[in-house]
This record gives sequence, structure tokens and C-alpha cells, in this order.
Amino acid sequence: NRLKRYGEVRFEQIFDRTRLEAIFDQIITCYDFRQGAINHSYPFESDPLKKAFHLALMEIPNLVHMTVLHVGTTIAAANFGLYNLREVNLGVFAQNPLFAKHSPGKFHVFMLGQELAKQNIPTLDLTPGGDPWKERFATDHDDVAILTVYPTRAKVWRHNAQQQLLSSAKRTLEHIHIAPQTVKTMVEHVHPQKSLRRVKKLCQRS
Repeated sequence: NRLKRYGEVRFEQIFDRTRLEAIFDQIITCYDFRQGAINHSYPFESDPLKKAFHLALMEIPNLVHMTVLHVGTTIAAANFGLYNLREVNLGVFAQNPLFAKHSPGKFHVFMLGQELAKQNIPTLDLTPGGDPWKERFATDHDDVAILTVYPTRAKVWRHNAQQQLLSSAKRTLEHIHIAPQTVKTMVEHVHPQKSLRRVKKLCQRS
């Protein structure tokens, strides 16, 4: 109801490149803005071929499941997901920061799930992450493994020590009701040694 104050709320699936091309720049802006705020990364701005690549994917039949949530004449959220007949994934998942307090991305996921049910597509893959909002939506989980190769034993020891500190800090912050994303931002985007010192202090305070 709050979103409707800004205009008609409309969920649309896009099937062709021409339609997407007309609005893709708006989606890219929202996506890069959010990735920049959360991960200090700007995927489309840093890769000049990324836009053309995604538009080219739209030309391949039954490969892309593209949906947009409109509020009036403004794009509130969108998802460029890949489709394999059994599932659609959250791919380029964008939401407009102008509507952030109304959580348009969560509305989009909810409406996307309803649409997939109508199309007899059984699974919406929320992708790895462990984000609290994903846990609220998820009805099932898969295990995902990552193989990391270290050149020396000392590198392994250092990595394990860092992970133990980070795990302790995450538990501490969750205990005092600070989002895990805060931990990720602090550790990944501040100088590593400074991050470890901050983590150690938090663990000591707990």
C-alpha cells in the first residue's frame, strides 16, 4: 500500500532484447549502486562488456528469465536470472534505493515466486550468501563447497587463524544485534591488519 502511493505497482516479465534495452540502464544503475554500498564493487561500471553480454543473452531462447517490478513509471526492482527449465536464479538482482525503506526487492522475490509457480517452475535459487532475508524466504538448502589451494603451510595456518577471529567477531556482533553484513564490510574493505585488530578487540570485549 505504501508503494501504491507513488503509482501503480506492476510486475512484468520481459521476453525480448529490445524491451530490456529500453530500461536496462536504469536497472544497471540500481544494481551497481547497491553493490557499491554493500560490497564496494561496481560490476557493470568496471566491465564495459558486461551490459552487451547480458543483452546478447536475451537473444538466446529459454535462457533468461527477466522480471521487473514497476511503481508508476519508475523501476523499483528487477531480476535478470538464468533459466534451466527446472529453476530460475537470482542473478542481476537490483532494487531502487529511492524505495529502499519499502523493501521493493523482497516484494519482487515474493511476486517472482508466485509467477514461477504459475509457470510450473518449481525452484527459485536464492544463491549462496546466508543473508537473513534469504533465510526467511528459503524452504530448502543445498550444500556448496569451495576449494582453496594455499602455496605454503604457513598460509593455511594464517587463514585458519583469521577465520577463527572472524567467526568469533560475527557471533559477538550477532549477540548485540548488529547485522552480519557489517562484519563483512569491515573485514573485506578495511586494511586486513586493521580489521584483525578490530575483530580481536571485539572478541575481548565479549
